[in-house]
Amino acid sequence: MKTTDTSTTTSTPEFRPSSGYHQPFIWFREEVKRFPFADFAGVTKDIASGILVCLQLIEVSNLCRDDDNPQPMLSAFETGALMRFAITAATLLEAESDKEIEWINERSEAFLKNHAKENR
Repeated sequence: MKTTDTSTTTSTPEFRPSSGYHQPFIWFREEVKRFPFADFAGVTKDIASGILVCLQLIEVSNLCRDDDNPQPMLSAFETGALMRFAITAATLLEAESDKEIEWINERSEAFLKNHAKENR
């Protein structure tokens, strides 16, 4: 009796060190990623999303702790670590926005002069 192999085989992609598979993630389409402040907007979204997740985890754990749950989702140590991480992320976001504000303030006078000439 003849048997037929019905299993399928998948081929492993050929490894080529010069061509990576990882593509960096960006929030914007390729054609707009160079817009002014696009990088800042992307970093702001990433950091704010991270802070949001940390604070949500802390809140859920604290709510469980308030209900006299003998085993809250996070220990006091883990809750503190997440809070410190969120504080550090917010500090980073503040520092990044300070840089952008400084950049705008340094260039605002020249921009306003040029803009006023264009509108005459």
